Parts: sequence; C-alpha cells; structure tokens
Amino acid sequence: MSQPTTEESVLHDARKVILNLGWMSAAKGRLTQMFPPQEWREIRYDCDARMQPDLIGRLDRLDGVADHSIDVVYAPQLIQRFPLSVVPLILREAFRVLKDEGRLVVSVPNAQIAATYFANNQPLHSLYETKLGSITPLDLLYGLRSGIAQGEAHYQHRSGYTHEHLGVLLRDIGFTNISVQRKGFEITAVGFKFPYDHPERVERISMGPPSEVENAKPPSLPPTQAEINSAPLRGKSGLGDDLDLPPGLWKPLGLR
Repeated sequence: MSQPTTEESVLHDARKVILNLGWMSAAKGRLTQMFPPQEWREIRYDCDARMQPDLIGRLDRLDGVADHSIDVVYAPQLIQRFPLSVVPLILREAFRVLKDEGRLVVSVPNAQIAATYFANNQPLHSLYETKLGSITPLDLLYGLRSGIAQGEAHYQHRSGYTHEHLGVLLRDIGFTNISVQRKGFEITAVGFKFPYDHPERVERISMGPPSEVENAKPPSLPPTQAEINSAPLRGKSGLGDDLDLPPGLWKPLGLR
C-alpha cells in the first residue's frame, strides 16, 4: 500500500492548528509543552529564513495562510517589534486566518513598569537575569541592547504597550471575550473570534489583578499622591489601578 502524500496527511489530520508567528523567533519545538504535538499541528510563520519556518513572509500579510483555517494564532513578544501603524495590520491578518471560535494569544513587555523606573531616573536598574545578561527598563522599552549591538535588528522595539492599550487594540480589530493578564514584566492578552450572533460572544475586556512584581515599587520610590488618595477605595493592590475594577463592557456597534 502506498504511503499518503503530505497533502493527504494534512487533509486527514484531526489535530487543531496553531499558527506560530515570529520575527526570528518562531523556533521549532517552542510550543511543545503548551500545545502538545499529538493534539496540535504547528505551522511556523517567520519573516526570517534563518529560522527555517514552514512559511516565510511579511507578518502584515500572512501570504499562504487561508481565511478561517487556524484554531490559534500565537504571537509572543512580537508586536512591540513593529511601529504602531503596522501592528493593526498584523492583528487584522490574525483575525482573518482564524476560524470562528478561534483565538489569538499575544504577549508584550510591560511598558508601564519600565516607564515607572524611567520616571524615577533608574533606566539601568537590573530587573532580572537571563542567559543573555541582565534585563533593565531600557531593554523592556527599546529592546535587548546586547543583541542590537551585535546587529540583530529583530531585537529592537518600535512600540510599547500597557494592559489597557493592548486590550483596546484587540477590541478595535474585532476580537471579543478578551482577557488581559499582567504577570511579572509581561502582559498577555487573549481574544476570541466569535460571530456576531454566537451565544458565547461577550463584548468585554476582562483584566486580571496586577502581579506581585508590579505591586513592588522601584527602589527608593515613595508612594504617589494618587496611591495615597486611592488606597482605601480600591481593590487587592491598594493602588489606583484599573485592574482592580470589575471587567469593563463596551457597547456593541451592531456590526455583523
């Protein structure tokens, strides 16, 4: 009996499909723990051929990926590498290729934390250590300096995000049932593509509580007047932080 062709194998593959987007970052095997290969078929899409991805192309076009063909679009630590004018194009492409009920998972550095250190004249404060060296607020905002110094342009950051900004970006593209979580020095947002009349569609941005890292003020940073004024009135963090409020609803536009 002859073996099935690659096209036939894909056609009869019952696994869900995840599109792993990257810019010199769609590494093979990175998703094994989160999306086990026995359940998920990964398609790696990168704009750099050095990663030897399944598909090579511009991330604002996703050439070769059909409409409504993907269950999950995974874009970790990606969109901050592009100007704000380009990011909506990338997110719209993600929305286009997703199946109904599919979801986008996107993460970015927490620019709000970095800005706090900048405001207190501590841009070079060591936040945490990695194999590539110490990460500072300067690295969070502008990209990994050691990589940039070696001529690796993909390390540069061309835009920055807060929790609310990221959630609104997804909302404006058409995602619903959005959840935004800040953990450590990273913000992660998940948005779903539900048809307008889907029973599970909820036009809401749900924001999780801030992490311990965010509650820890930079060294020698005194409480702000806003913190003092709001501490008795707000939620778990005791800070004037919108993440302590209930999930926010926005009025449906009536578009289908």
